[in-house]
Amino acid sequence: MSILKVEIDAIHNKTKEALDKTYELSMNPPTSRLLPLCLKSCINNYNAILESKQRILNAISMGDANELSMELSHNMEDVFACEEEFNKAKIESPITELNSLFVKIITNSLTIDVNMTNV
Repeated sequence: MSILKVEIDAIHNKTKEALDKTYELSMNPPTSRLLPLCLKSCINNYNAILESKQRILNAISMGDANELSMELSHNMEDVFACEEEFNKAKIESPITELNSLFVKIITNSLTIDVNMTNV
């Protein structure tokens, strides 16, 4: 369980980093008029990920694998939704690399969750 908690802390820290980067990008003059809208959507999604941390930790503490998987899956959907905003606007995402790393960390957490459940 401690490995999983380390992964959850990594998600939390990476989310804060993503928020900082997204806020920084939103303060610069946009290269596209749609960029601020995409970034705002990402900020909302990243905040949703931060808000899920306590629910995830509660699920770990209670051994609730279903709740844990659901929360982590929602986090993954939030990251994908952020990238999708850029795709829909037909502009290049300035945070694709960061979101890719996010997906890897969340995938690792889901894998740890599945492995712990099957033990």
